[in-house]
Amino acid sequence: MADPLADEIAGIQLLPGYCELCGVAHRSFAEPSGEWDEHDRRVEAARHQEEQAEREVAKARNVAALLAMAAPRDLLAVAPEPWPAVLGLAAAMSRPGARIVVLAGGVGVGKSVAALHWLATSRRRPYFVEAATLAKRPPWEDGWTHADQCVVDDVGNEEAARNSSFQAHFDAIVAYCHGGKRLLITTNMTSTQFLDRYMANPRTRSRFRERGIWKSIVDSDRRKPLG
Repeated sequence: MADPLADEIAGIQLLPGYCELCGVAHRSFAEPSGEWDEHDRRVEAARHQEEQAEREVAKARNVAALLAMAAPRDLLAVAPEPWPAVLGLAAAMSRPGARIVVLAGGVGVGKSVAALHWLATSRRRPYFVEAATLAKRPPWEDGWTHADQCVVDDVGNEEAARNSSFQAHFDAIVAYCHGGKRLLITTNMTSTQFLDRYMANPRTRSRFRERGIWKSIVDSDRRKPLG
């Protein structure tokens, strides 16, 4: 007994269809698997190339923005190897729900390099400021409110320039990033020192408790002497 559906399919004229991504004309049905495999490879290669181009454009934009914020040019130029600071930061940021990360460790372990690498290679809008610089800014300045990812670098080093505005800035940035952005704080302080100095505000402490991660980096000083 004849199958009407099979007869209908058999009667369909196979017309070529042109794929703009890979530049190959394919028939609508019954393609040999080898041709489709080649088609898939070309589509995937084109997609990868497009994404890479988008990443390069975003990085150039972010690097320019960071330099305008007085981010250290020499540190931005470093292409970090898989140092513990870089890997530790990536692991902390991948934690579900993490909004605030404190990257702590000794002098020269690569915290600032990891922070700048994180900002520069993201597609999101960056904000970078050194704690000592933030301490000198007026309380009403809030440049971070246009950013998606923020870094406050070397917290604890602002003690020489310490004034009442730094804590106000700190509390405001934590509140802003807790609401859906990302904040990275780098410091040489211990967790006890950090909590005692900066978490006196109950709201700030509560926000950090809910969305914050403390990541300690144990590594040698990676700064190299001249010569």
